[in-house]
Amino acid sequence: MNLLQNIILTLGLVACTTSNGFNTNQSGGIIDQIRRGNDIVQIGTTISEAIELGDLFSVHEQSFEVRGEWLFVDCTFEEDIIWKDSEGRTVRFRDDITFKNCEFKGNVIINDAAFEGNFKMLDCVVAKDLDLQRNTFFYPVRITGCKTGNDMTLQYSRFHEDVTFLDSEVGRHVLCQGLSVYGKSQFGNLSSSGSVDLSNSDFHENFSANYMSIGGKILTSNCRFHGDFSMNQFEAGGSVSIKNSRVMGQFLLGAKDSMAEIIDTDFMHFDLDQKK
Repeated sequence: MNLLQNIILTLGLVACTTSNGFNTNQSGGIIDQIRRGNDIVQIGTTISEAIELGDLFSVHEQSFEVRGEWLFVDCTFEEDIIWKDSEGRTVRFRDDITFKNCEFKGNVIINDAAFEGNFKMLDCVVAKDLDLQRNTFFYPVRITGCKTGNDMTLQYSRFHEDVTFLDSEVGRHVLCQGLSVYGKSQFGNLSSSGSVDLSNSDFHENFSANYMSIGGKILTSNCRFHGDFSMNQFEAGGSVSIKNSRVMGQFLLGAKDSMAEIIDTDFMHFDLDQKK
């Protein structure tokens, strides 16, 4: 927890304020503060309009740096938070982004962005999609205790440090194919009515996905696990595939019951301890 969060939480503020004292409950005011480079601190407010990050750009700009920290606690977002660009423009978040105990009644969509601070979503509810695909995260990412109504998407993102996705519920599919993770990966106590797809990914440190309850398939095919692999005490309504994956550390795969049909286990397993 950084100094800004310590100050806000210690004081127990319940008013919705930004770092320079303005009350802001409309997205236009928030966008204006972001454009100015201010920290955005919102406590217990309802944001009634969509936050469209494309509004940050002037006509000829191809990139925008979000210089301030974001801290949203106990907030309700009536509409979408969205950054989804098809014109080659980029957004860089230079500081920490934190959502705690927030409710999103629409989508959270941030694609093709760079995060140069910590990214946290803690005990949040997203009514529709949580879509964070094709992003680059330079610091740890933590999504814990969250509920997503539709899909949760991280596919084709790059994580330079740890990624943690714990104690969360997803209404449909978890789409995480094509990941590159240079820190530890933890996908634990996750439930989903659809499938979990982690295929074609590269995990450079230990990977764990224990105590998952999945209604559909679990796909970890064509992956490289440079550290340990642990998927234990899981439940799956469909098949589990680790076909053509390479594990270079300890390997543990164990279903909670006999409901899961383990198939496609044609993989290369290199146990580092056995090589010594």
